[in-house]
Amino acid sequence: MTTQPQLSTRAQKVREHVQKLEAIPTPESSEPETSPLALSCGSFFERNYTEGERIAFELQRGEVGLIVARPNAGKTTLALNAALSLSVGKAFSALVEAGKSRKVLFVDGETRASRLKSDLQWLIKDFSSGEQQAVRQQLHLICDCEIDEQPLSLTIPEHFLALQAEVQRIKPDLIILDTMASLFHVFNENDNAEQNRRVWRPLQKLARQAEATILVTHHIGKRQSEEGSTPDKMYLGRGASSSAASARAVWTLDVDKATNITTLTLAKAKGKPEFETKLQLDSSRWFQELKLVTGKSSYDVLREKVTTEMTKKEIVLVMADTAKERQVESLLAQALSNGHLVKGKRGAYRPFTLETAVSSLPLDSANE
Repeated sequence: MTTQPQLSTRAQKVREHVQKLEAIPTPESSEPETSPLALSCGSFFERNYTEGERIAFELQRGEVGLIVARPNAGKTTLALNAALSLSVGKAFSALVEAGKSRKVLFVDGETRASRLKSDLQWLIKDFSSGEQQAVRQQLHLICDCEIDEQPLSLTIPEHFLALQAEVQRIKPDLIILDTMASLFHVFNENDNAEQNRRVWRPLQKLARQAEATILVTHHIGKRQSEEGSTPDKMYLGRGASSSAASARAVWTLDVDKATNITTLTLAKAKGKPEFETKLQLDSSRWFQELKLVTGKSSYDVLREKVTTEMTKKEIVLVMADTAKERQVESLLAQALSNGHLVKGKRGAYRPFTLETAVSSLPLDSANE
């Protein structure tokens, strides 16, 4: 009986190493190599790429946009107007085109659930029964949310994963995050690297994976001027400039306190020139687009039309080509508040003059 010769420790290690090498598959049997990062222009042209479907806010599926405004300028109301319009397939200003009813996920990081409920009920009070049913089915809400007794914060990995799971379940066409400051908690909002890493890259990945459009609302920062200049509109958002740079489209919302006329501006969109539209909030909390007549707003037209004492019905008739009845009511209320019109005892409106001011005073006051 012969025995195998004993191998030295070094020889044994060499033998084991050879056996490992022999176990490695040859290139013919190995997995195919990953696709190259770069393509020749010819290969690029040969591939089929589908054009993304535009959902809202000049954004296609898989894209992330930003809307910035000062506090109480109406960005949440504007976002809700757009969300409700999209859910029932109605056009809304320059933001939403008429079409089929779509699913919307609205994530509110600021409003209490009871207040959001009453706001939504007020906004849809004039909707038809069919439209209200569409809202109930198509609009989804995350509000007053806590996970493990912590308020929702999308910079916490577990919270972001929970949002991803909801997006996968609902499959929304549009996701609105209101607001960046309340939903993304960062150490330094002026740090571009941190904003990119903890806010924009995760959102861009989520938008692509879900094939959804994402809109983030954000506050305008303190205006800083250098030698009297003002910053570019797309960079008005508070904190790091990477927010505007990372967004596919940037909208700004600014309200004139004197006239209550809101200017909505598209400050950035690839392939689109900057443009703006004038809006006014009516009594139902819907933004109505103001039609310009020879460069004049609906408010200016109203002041020009009401030159004598007129009833509301008469004013609605003369304003028919410029504004709807509900918008005329809002314009009249604004004109009364601004002192441009006065209202008589019989409910008629007339321009403010010294004579109308004196005639509206009590007799004792007028005779003093």
